[in-house]
Amino acid sequence: MTTTGRDRLDAEAGAILDAWLLIAALALALAPALTPAPVLTLAPGLA
Repeated sequence: MTTTGRDRLDAEAGAILDAWLLIAALALALAPALTPAPVLTLAPGLA
């Protein structure tokens, strides 16, 4: 089976999306450690 240009673009887009999802998951996981405590205590009041 030959791959078309569209197949290659779809695969690349999928890989980029996977990378962004991984970055987002890591950012969410690390956010409590990187965020100062006062900001965390104020956030519920601002929501």
